[in-house]
Amino acid sequence: MAVDDFSCCDTDAFVLPATSLYPVKIPIAHYQLRHYISSPEQDLIYYASGTEVYCLNVAAKTQVHLTTLPWEARCTASGHGYVCVAGADHGNFAAIKVKRFPPSGSTDVDASLPLGFASRATTHCPPTTLVTAERVRLEKIGEDIVNSISIHEYMLGGNRPKDVVAVLTNNDKTVRIYSLTRGLEITVLDLPFPMNHGTISPDGQLLVAVGDRSIAFFFQKSKPPKSGSTRCHVSGDIEPQWSLLQEVRLYVPPASLNEGYFTTAWSPSGRLCAVGSECGYISVFDVELLKICEFPEDSVVQKLSSTRPDVHNGPGSVRTMQFSPAPWDLLIWSEDQARVCVADLRSNLKVKQVLTLDPKQDGLERLDVSDFDTSLMPELEALQREAEFLRRYHLTLDNEGAAAAVNFAAEYIAASTERRRLHRRLGVVDSDDDPHGLTAEERQIIDALRSTREREAGTETGIAPRSIHYRSSSPGLAQLLPQPPQVNSHSEGEESASRRANEDRLLAQINVLARRSPQHDLLRLPTSATEPSRTTSTHDGSGQGSPNLISTHLRRLEAQMVSSTDEAWRTIEEALARTVRGGDSTGRSAAAAAADVRTERRVRQLTQMRERLRSVRQADEPFESFLQVSYRAGTRSSHDPANGLRTAGLAMSQDGRTLYCGTTEGIFEFPINVQERRSFPAVKPR
Repeated sequence: MAVDDFSCCDTDAFVLPATSLYPVKIPIAHYQLRHYISSPEQDLIYYASGTEVYCLNVAAKTQVHLTTLPWEARCTASGHGYVCVAGADHGNFAAIKVKRFPPSGSTDVDASLPLGFASRATTHCPPTTLVTAERVRLEKIGEDIVNSISIHEYMLGGNRPKDVVAVLTNNDKTVRIYSLTRGLEITVLDLPFPMNHGTISPDGQLLVAVGDRSIAFFFQKSKPPKSGSTRCHVSGDIEPQWSLLQEVRLYVPPASLNEGYFTTAWSPSGRLCAVGSECGYISVFDVELLKICEFPEDSVVQKLSSTRPDVHNGPGSVRTMQFSPAPWDLLIWSEDQARVCVADLRSNLKVKQVLTLDPKQDGLERLDVSDFDTSLMPELEALQREAEFLRRYHLTLDNEGAAAAVNFAAEYIAASTERRRLHRRLGVVDSDDDPHGLTAEERQIIDALRSTREREAGTETGIAPRSIHYRSSSPGLAQLLPQPPQVNSHSEGEESASRRANEDRLLAQINVLARRSPQHDLLRLPTSATEPSRTTSTHDGSGQGSPNLISTHLRRLEAQMVSSTDEAWRTIEEALARTVRGGDSTGRSAAAAAADVRTERRVRQLTQMRERLRSVRQADEPFESFLQVSYRAGTRSSHDPANGLRTAGLAMSQDGRTLYCGTTEGIFEFPINVQERRSFPAVKPR
C-alpha cells in the first residue's frame, strides 16, 4: 500500500488552542528516546527531569518530588499504581510503587465518577490528590540501554489475581516482561536486532515490538505447555508464553538507510495497532486481518506521513504516539521538534490537525508550579487517619447505635496494633512502653471506653469497679469521643459546651502541626479564621497558592456516646487478646519471609548467569555488531534549534478531554474540542 498523503486535508476543529504551559524542565538525554511524560490518572502527570522523578497535579498546580535516581532517565511510563524509569547503561531500571495522599475514600458515592460536571457541588467531588513514593526498587534488566517501557495489567488465568507488568525493549536485542507486583523478570523474547518500543494490546493477548529494522513483530499469548522446561516464578505458578504470530515488513522510503521504528500504540478496543518510524511514516494495522491474512503486509489499512518526512531522522521523525480514549476516535503523534499531529479515525485518518508547540505563542499562560513538601507526610497521614476514624465513628454511632460504634473502634485499634507491630519488626518503634504496642492516642481510646463501662457499673451498683488503665498525659482522640449522659451531673448546655471545646481542641492540634510545613493550607480544617496560603514556587515570580487538597471537612461532634454493652466490651478485650497471641507467630512469619528472600535471590542469580551467557554469545557475532555500530553512527541527531523545541512525549487525561504535550521547556496543555467530536458522519443506506 502506498503512502496516502495526497487526499489528506488539514483542519483546526479537533483541538482548541493551547492556553497553559507548565514550565518544568525535561532534558532530552538521548535524541531518539522521548517517552518522558504519562498521565494514568485524571489531573496527574508523571515526568522525569534528569535524575529526578515528579508527579504534577495540574488541578492544584502542585508537584511532588517522588525520588532521585542514581542515573539520568532515558524513558518513563506509569500506570496501575507504578511509575517506571529506565537509564542509559547496563539495563538500569527503577520501579516506583506510589500511593495516594490523601487516601481515596470509599464512602463518597461520587468518588468513582470520572466526569467533572460544572453543576456538581464541590463538596461532593473527590478531594484533589497527590501521590508519594511508597517503595523504590532498582534493578538491572538486560545488558544495554533500555529504550522504552510500557505498563500493562492482565489476568494470569484461573483464580490467580491480575498481574501488573512492564514491557521493556533493550539494545541487547530483547523484549523483556517484568512483573512489577512480584519484582521478577518473567519473560525474555530474543530478537535479531535492537528493539526500541513494545506494547501489549488492551485485552492482554497480543504484543507488538519494533526496533532498528523495518520489521514489526507481533506475538500472541499462549497457554504454557505442561513440561518441566516451562518458566515459573517463586510461588511455582506457570507463566504464560508468547509465541510469534506475524513478522511484518514495514514501509521505508526509497534511498533511505534509516529503517528504525520507535513507537507503537493500540486503539482502546484493540482492533487497530499503529507503529511510527524515524523517517516520519506511520503504518496502521487491522489486527483481525493480521490474524487471517496469508501475507501480513495486507493487514496494513493505512499509511501516512508526518508533516516533515525525510530519508534521514529529522524534525519530522515520529517519536511518540497514542490513541485517544473512547469515544473521541483520534490518533495523536508527536514529531521530533515543535509539532504534534491529531488525525481523525472516523475519516480514515485523512483529516488531521497540526499543533505548533511555541512557548511564545500569544495568549499562552505560563503557570507557576509549587513544590509540595513531603517531609511531614507521615504526620499528615496519621492525622488524616484520625480524622477519617472520627468521621466514620460518628456515622456508625448515628446510623447503627452504640454497640456497632464501639465494635468499629475496636477494629480500628486492632488494625493500628498490627501496623505498630509491623513497624517494630522493621525497626520503627513508636511505643515500646506499652505491652500491646499501642500509641498514646490509642491507649486513651481504650481508657475512655473502659471508663464508660466503669461508670455504667458504678451507677447500677453504687460501687466503683477496679480496672487497669492505659493512661497518657498527651492529648489524643479519647478526648474527642462524646461521653455518655450521666445521672445528676451536667446540664445539657454544659455538655454542648464541652463538645465544642473538644472539637476546638482537635482543630487547634491539627493546625499547630500543619503550620510546621509551608504547605499548611493543604491540611487546614475549617476554623473561625484562616491564614493565607504559603507555598514555595519552583520558578521565578510570585508563587501561586494551591487549592485545599482535603475538601472533606470534619463534621460537628453533635452526637453523644451512649452506654456500651457488655458484649461490645468483650469484643474489644478479645481483639486485644488476639493481637497478643498473634505475636507468637512472628518467628514463623519471619522464617517464611527469609525463605522467600532466599528463593528470590536464587532466581536473580540464575537470571544474571543467563545474561552473561547471552553476552558471550553476542561477542561471537562481530559482523552483526559491526553493522549495528555502523547504523548507529549513521543516524546521529540533526537537531536544529530553528525548527523549534524538542518534544518529550504525549499524555492524555483519562476522560480524553485534555492533551498534554511535553517539551524541553515545559508541558503544553491543549483542550480537546469535545463538542465537535460528539457528532458522527451521516450514513446513507444503499
